[in-house]
Amino acid sequence: MVAFYFAAKFRDTILPGLEKIRSSRYFSTLALSLVLIIVFSRTFGYKVIWRALGNYDHLHIAKRVAEESIELLGYILSLGWSLQWVSELRAKKD
Repeated sequence: MVAFYFAAKFRDTILPGLEKIRSSRYFSTLALSLVLIIVFSRTFGYKVIWRALGNYDHLHIAKRVAEESIELLGYILSLGWSLQWVSELRAKKD
């Protein structure tokens, strides 16, 4: 609810800011990182997939490693995008 309040309160500045992010040349990196974090790591986390591969009791460690590794990759890409975005903003100021 708080997020919706601030989104409504500052909607005049939020949409132009989102458009700047979307038009960035690094936006594809951000989109990929979000897909990895939100979709792919969650898909790897489903027990149904791992149960289909075999004995889940022995595969739960592999499941955790795969899920956390993909999520970590997404966070690293997101950090990389953030650093590129900041450097791009600083270059535009100069």
